Amino acid sequence: MGKRRSQKRASWLPRADTDAEEVGVIKLTLTASSSFFEKATLRDCPATPEDPQGDIADGGTTTLSLDDSGVLDRLIVWFREGSDGDLAATLAFPACLSKFQRAKVHSLVKSVGLGSLQSVSKGLGDDRFISIERSRDTDQSCQAQMTSAQQHKSFWIYRWAKEVGVSVSRDEVSEMLLSNALSTQLEQLWNEGSAQQKLIIKLCEATVEGDTAALKDMLAMDEVLATVRSGKYDLLSGKGVLHCAAREGRLEVLEMLIEAGAPIDAHDGNGLTALQVSRQHPEQCDAESTLLRNGALDTTSHEVPVLLCSMSKFMA
Repeated sequence: MGKRRSQKRASWLPRADTDAEEVGVIKLTLTASSSFFEKATLRDCPATPEDPQGDIADGGTTTLSLDDSGVLDRLIVWFREGSDGDLAATLAFPACLSKFQRAKVHSLVKSVGLGSLQSVSKGLGDDRFISIERSRDTDQSCQAQMTSAQQHKSFWIYRWAKEVGVSVSRDEVSEMLLSNALSTQLEQLWNEGSAQQKLIIKLCEATVEGDTAALKDMLAMDEVLATVRSGKYDLLSGKGVLHCAAREGRLEVLEMLIEAGAPIDAHDGNGLTALQVSRQHPEQCDAESTLLRNGALDTTSHEVPVLLCSMSKFMA
């Protein structure tokens, strides 16, 4: 069986010889007023506050410790919700991030900031750092009048409408939400899309934990089976169910999903197939072998993980 990875966190400190994420903790600086914490409390913060019980003066700062890059999207969503109450709030990352990590921060701000946040590089040379702030241009549109929940709904309704060929602009969706006059068609798109997303998140969680009993029960339901066969992924994290199984080395889950009709060459939110994800984690060579054996499209010649896996069995 492939090695289990669910206990290992994707972490942050850069290493000189690689752009991959490494073990460590980064310290972020949050500058916010009391109005910020009326919308987002420190208790709910995905990062660890230096002093979760401390009083923070208006415009004061607090230090947040982040040791798991897997919750970065949730941290940005938390900051976005808090900034609804404080448009001047900022969340500053340290200058030690690698290029890979900086790119990840910029990408996540675009995807989960829903247009209300921007990531800005400040400083010079080795002191250059990223600051997440409220987008200045949103103050000029109806987006500035919307809550984070409404912005979230507007963003995904617009995206799902484009996927099915419904002609509607982002501003039109926002205006309908603000006036509580969303069309029946768009309301249906939202209900169906958000319900499917909840199923995908549950499937990913069960996959990461290797909970095959829960997965078997879920796959017995038609709506879950349809979701698996659609090949869609968690829009917030970009993770697909099959991709989670490949990354975690959950071989039994991989077989279950493939047998259930999961499209083996479906792409996740980063444009990767499950095979490509497995090859980013060479220790998951058994997952790679399983995918290849079941017909995964091999568009590269990088067979090293499979060869190493075969050699290790003879050397054991």
